[in-house]
Amino acid sequence: LVGLMNEGNTCFLNSCLQCLAHTVPLSSAILGPFSELIQTKGAAARSRRDTASLSEMLAYSFRQLLKDLCGKPSYSTASASMLLQSLQGLSPQFAGNRQHDAQEAMRTIIDGLHEALNRKPPGRPKCPEPPPTTPEAEIADICWEHHKMWNNSLTISCLTGQLQSAIECSVCHRKSHCFDPFLDLSLPLSKSGGSDNFRTFGSSRSRMTIEDCLSAFVAPETLDPSNKYYCSGCKAPQISTKKLSIYRAPSVLVLHIKRFYGVEPRSYRKDDRPVVYPLNGLDLSSFMRHLSQQQATYDLYGVCSHFGSLGYGHYTATCRSVDNGWYCYNDSSVTSVQDPVDSSAYILFY
Repeated sequence: LVGLMNEGNTCFLNSCLQCLAHTVPLSSAILGPFSELIQTKGAAARSRRDTASLSEMLAYSFRQLLKDLCGKPSYSTASASMLLQSLQGLSPQFAGNRQHDAQEAMRTIIDGLHEALNRKPPGRPKCPEPPPTTPEAEIADICWEHHKMWNNSLTISCLTGQLQSAIECSVCHRKSHCFDPFLDLSLPLSKSGGSDNFRTFGSSRSRMTIEDCLSAFVAPETLDPSNKYYCSGCKAPQISTKKLSIYRAPSVLVLHIKRFYGVEPRSYRKDDRPVVYPLNGLDLSSFMRHLSQQQATYDLYGVCSHFGSLGYGHYTATCRSVDNGWYCYNDSSVTSVQDPVDSSAYILFY
């Protein structure tokens, strides 16, 4: 129960760091079996200036921060300044004292941890191209095993799932399948509402649920007719539809609610509509490819919330503690909360 100092508009970083610190499979591994490796790589990285050293310094800084968060007295304050410097070195877009996007910071941190801890073999051959008659499940397994071979890190085992993209020709109805890994799911805000049948947190003013957002994410879409998909069955470009589904669910599910929209960052606007989501028992089965035969039910443990506009807003984190209580982390302030989650959720951690 330790807060983080605001180093100058760093609430975007503090909020995602608190959620990552409460991601038990990640934090316990970094403080446990990977601790010595990170210490060794971090010490060696200080004398180097290559890209790998930047990732290794970020992993070292994250480990040090986790030690502070676990070792300091409750309701005290730690500093993420060393991690901020590592983040800025790895991605200069975070330099300066401007407000930044918490999801982008989270992705950069996780990517940095992955690069620092990736135990990949030398080289990188292309994924083998299965014959057209290869069963769908076998294609998924080939793609997944190839990805794991060259991306063998803690973040892959904890946070990564697999998406299936199915494209269907509108003329001959032939389908092609593509399988890609995902770290988080960026969900559009649904245009329609829905109802929930279990205990939820969120605003009672709206019936839009996170399940509605997931439904919008996997809904079929017609591909742009001006850029037709080449159908191998018709041997010609055809109008086609594309449908996403979750093929492999990750151990830790991260859902990013796409509240900001626009052509370029300067013109971005925010959709403030509240989204209702479950505290326990989020079931992904209806959004998964039935062939995967995987049970995927999740319990909430962290929420990154955003208040205000993109450039002048504020981020906080609300996380479930080891005592099963919920606490709000507002930079250096830590408070117990009864109603832990509000309608300003931006990133959900299950």
